[in-house]
Amino acid sequence: MTDDDQKRPRPSIPGKIPLPEDKDGTILLRSVEHAIRFGALANAGGVVATMTVLAAVAKNGDPIGGLAWPLGLFSAGVVCALITAASMVFILGDITSPTPGKWIGIWKYVAPALTRLSDFAAFGMLVFFIIGCIFGISIIATSP
Repeated sequence: MTDDDQKRPRPSIPGKIPLPEDKDGTILLRSVEHAIRFGALANAGGVVATMTVLAAVAKNGDPIGGLAWPLGLFSAGVVCALITAASMVFILGDITSPTPGKWIGIWKYVAPALTRLSDFAAFGMLVFFIIGCIFGISIIATSP
C-alpha cells in the first residue's frame, strides 16, 4: 500500500465494519457466485420437497396432477440457475481471454446468447421459486 492508499478513507456501511478493498472485483464475483448457488439450492430444495409430497400423496391414492405445477416451476428455477452459472463462466472466460469476444466454432453463437439470457435467468430463479412456493402452499392448504 502506498501513503495515498492509507490516507484515502475506506468505504463502510454505516454502523458496521469497513468494507475490504476490492481492486479486482473478487467481492462482487463472490456475491454473484453465492446468489447463484442460493438460487440453485433453493429451487433444488423445492424439487425435493415437491417430490416428497408427491410420493406421500401417491401412496394414499390421492390425485397428484396439481403437484406438477410447483414441480415444474422449481425445475425451471434450477434450469435458470444453470443458465446463469454457464453465462458467468463465459463472461469470466471472455474477461480473462487475451482476445475478448473472439469465440471459435459454435461457441461464438452460444456464448453471446447465454450472456444475454443470464439477466432473465437470474430473475427467473427468484420468480420461479416464489411462484412454486405459492402454488405448493396453496395446493397443500386446499387439500382435504
